This record gives sequence, structure tokens and C-alpha cells, in this order.
Amino acid sequence: MRLKYLIAFVSLTLLHAAVPAQVTEKKTANIILPDSSSFDSAQTVVVLIENAEYRVFTHNDTFTEELKSLSVKSYKAEKLYVIFKDRIFSETYYSDSVLTNDYHREMLKFIKASLLSQGKCFVLNKSSGYLEKNLTVEPFKTQYAMGRTYSVNGNLILEVTDFSH
Repeated sequence: MRLKYLIAFVSLTLLHAAVPAQVTEKKTANIILPDSSSFDSAQTVVVLIENAEYRVFTHNDTFTEELKSLSVKSYKAEKLYVIFKDRIFSETYYSDSVLTNDYHREMLKFIKASLLSQGKCFVLNKSSGYLEKNLTVEPFKTQYAMGRTYSVNGNLILEVTDFSH
């Protein structure tokens, strides 16, 4: 049983090493998000994150290209790429709904973080109906973990744990 957890930890560590972290120092980064002029309504959309306040999404082509580029560096990203690349979506879908394994969903967090860090996602503010212009990435460190938080207007939308013990 310990071997299973060790393999899972090593796999997630390798995936994280393949996904470039925009924030490597103890600094907060502000990411400029695309505006509506970058949105192509003819393309299929993948919803990456949704909560009561925000919907985070990107074009399916952007999503699969990110998976493809990271799959060169990481076997785990390659597994996700294989899952998504041959699927044909004709309408908006949720990335988490395609995955049946919690482990794959956990790996997907790093892909979402990579897309957000590069400003390749649209963030819709549900109450205003407008796209947000900025995203804040802030590193965190506790006694047991290190990672990054992604927030819009002070509201957390994603937390990624890069290392824990």
C-alpha cells in the first residue's frame, strides 16, 4: 500500500516538474486575461472551473494543445492528452466530467494552473456577466505544503499543492 502512495507522489511530482510554474519566488503575480475580442464563438469551449461566482473556460483547441505540449515533458500529462485528444465535442463541456478517475482529476489541476498562469483562460464573472481582466497567482507555504493559489478579485478559484509531506 505504501508503494502505491509513493508511486502516486512521484508521478504528481514529475507532472508538476513538467508544468511551468509562473511563480517561483515568494511573489504575487498578476496575469492579464484575454478579453472578448479573443473569443471565437465558433470554437468548442471547455469549462475548466466553475463555482458560484465564476466560470473559467478556454477553447478546446487551446486546452488540447496545452495537454499535447506538456505530454512531451510528462508521462502523466501524456495520459491526459490521450484521454482528450480523440474525443470530438460539438458543444461546451466540462473537463472534469470526461475523467472518471480522481487521480486524473488531480493531475488536471496542474493543466488548469498552467493555462491560467499563461493567461490562456477566460474568466466570466457570473454576477456582472463580464469577463475578468486580471488574475492573481500567489505562492503559499505552510508547515506541511507548498503551492499556489489563483484568485480573481480576492476570490479563490484554484489552489494547487506543488509539494506536501
